[in-house]
Amino acid sequence: MDNEDIIQVTKGITIIQPFASLILAGIKTVENRSWPCKNPGYYALHAGKTKCSRKEIDRLKKIPSLAYFVQDMKDIPVGAIIGIVKFGVIEPSSDVDDFWKMNDGFWWHIDEVIKLDKPIERKGQLGLWNLTKEESSILTKAVKKHNNKK
Repeated sequence: MDNEDIIQVTKGITIIQPFASLILAGIKTVENRSWPCKNPGYYALHAGKTKCSRKEIDRLKKIPSLAYFVQDMKDIPVGAIIGIVKFGVIEPSSDVDDFWKMNDGFWWHIDEVIKLDKPIERKGQLGLWNLTKEESSILTKAVKKHNNKK
């Protein structure tokens, strides 16, 4: 049995917009959390219904490569699993000075993202949350299909 046989996507993480879409596009390569991820690996990437503050939107608009993503936020997906994210190294962010740093806590480095062909509507939750068996099956198959293309 190789690592491909044991890949299972069983949990999800909700991230507010436009950050979820920026992660899916490969632009945002870390996620900030106040707590460490104890089990790096694959997670459902859920775009929450909440969008970031106007102040944060204005900060993002100052960066030309990001302005595109935040100009018309009414068209970005919310309230749905939009992809799969693979978290790798988790490290304290206290010594980091970077555009994406939001607070002192932990940086969850994103090693890989997989976009779903069709978003899966569902409610998000705080923290890491369990997928249904059907969601887990769909996302696990998507990871295996993606990895077979490599």
